[in-house]
Amino acid sequence: MQDLIAAAGSLQLSSDGAGLIDQLRGLEDLKSAAAGMQARIAVAFDFAQRRAQAEVGIPLAEQGQGVSAQIALARSESPARGSRLLGLAKALVTEMPPHAGRPGDRLAERMAGHAAGQRNGLPVSA
Repeated sequence: MQDLIAAAGSLQLSSDGAGLIDQLRGLEDLKSAAAGMQARIAVAFDFAQRRAQAEVGIPLAEQGQGVSAQIALARSESPARGSRLLGLAKALVTEMPPHAGRPGDRLAERMAGHAAGQRNGLPVSA
């Protein structure tokens, strides 16, 4: 992950307008891919935590407690926001196409826009 972050941070700006637009498009694709991966990771983490909790005998009704808070902490968000992000991630991963969030697919960005609208109390457009 650190190599990817370093590479994005060291991107040299293109010297012409068309190149700059291409760079913007590429970064948008990267952002969508990252959002899609965050969703898949969050759902996988939730599943792993629930499985581990079940193995040690935690009642089903209590399984998963604290998972969204851990996701929120990893994403530098509030616990309430972490809960919403996990819910949106579950919807994206379980109800949307398997290619969601990959470059060229705007689904993850729409999910992020939906979450941002909820966060700011704004109406969310479809």
